[in-house]
Amino acid sequence: MNTMLRSSDTLVSDPQYARLKEHLIESTGLMYYADKDVDLARRVGGRLATAGAHDCASYLDILCDPLRGPSELDALIAEITIGETYFFRHQEHFDALRDLVLPDLIRRNQASRSLRIWCAGCSTGQEVYSVAMLVREHFPELARWSVEIVGVDIDANCKRYDAPADGIHVRIGSQDDPAFLEKVVAEFGRFDLIIDDGSHQSSHIIGTFNYLFAYGLKETGIYFVEDLHANYWRGWRDSRKSFLDICKELLEHMNAHYQDTPPGAFLVEKPSAQPMDALLVPAITTMIEEIRFFDSIVAIYKAKLETVPFLVRGA
Repeated sequence: MNTMLRSSDTLVSDPQYARLKEHLIESTGLMYYADKDVDLARRVGGRLATAGAHDCASYLDILCDPLRGPSELDALIAEITIGETYFFRHQEHFDALRDLVLPDLIRRNQASRSLRIWCAGCSTGQEVYSVAMLVREHFPELARWSVEIVGVDIDANCKRYDAPADGIHVRIGSQDDPAFLEKVVAEFGRFDLIIDDGSHQSSHIIGTFNYLFAYGLKETGIYFVEDLHANYWRGWRDSRKSFLDICKELLEHMNAHYQDTPPGAFLVEKPSAQPMDALLVPAITTMIEEIRFFDSIVAIYKAKLETVPFLVRGA
């Protein structure tokens, strides 16, 4: 018997297993495994044997080694994601995309048979490959479509996940840089789906939305913001309003165009505490079809603007 092939139960009981799991989650962002010790141990056990590690401590030494660590981490990521959608760190994100957002987009795009997706935040590749795996495994009809996935991240190391032949493109830059956002939109065109899983800082989420919803998202596209629970954490709430505050205002703005006041600027980070008869209506009013709320997620559907409502025209 190969003593290096550790059972999942043995690995979980290893004194250093908790440290190994913490290192893995911190290195990859794969929070899916936070409460799935046996599943993770079953997959990690194979890598311990291949790498010649006798226990969790020795395998941690390999992962932290500047020479062996990066390649072993890549191999481990490949092992724990084979045939699965484990790159999704929260099941709610996967469910919302699989059950509602992507089916809606497929119906909307039947004529063009194309789908272009923006993923803000590549980290170790989990976001772009999560979406690619989701499309491949759950929507086989898209194999006959033109599907492009564009991931953006501020970390230059993410460029290694660029795979144009597979329809996956990675661009390096900050979601807080309007010039960078404009450059990506100019290169690829407007997107059908924009997923913001970037810095999670409230100011970045709001700033990115203010540009991309208007100028980077196609009509009938969907803007999908994840991990909004971070808006409740002091380390990530760096603006007076959270993105959820903005969404509450958008609910008013969706119908406020019936007021007889002229539209204001596009930006929605303006106070709306005025009485309704004095509310300034931003141009985004005419762009929103509906807003859907999930656990820590908001999906904003962009409308196909065929006519401008009479009271917005300023006639």
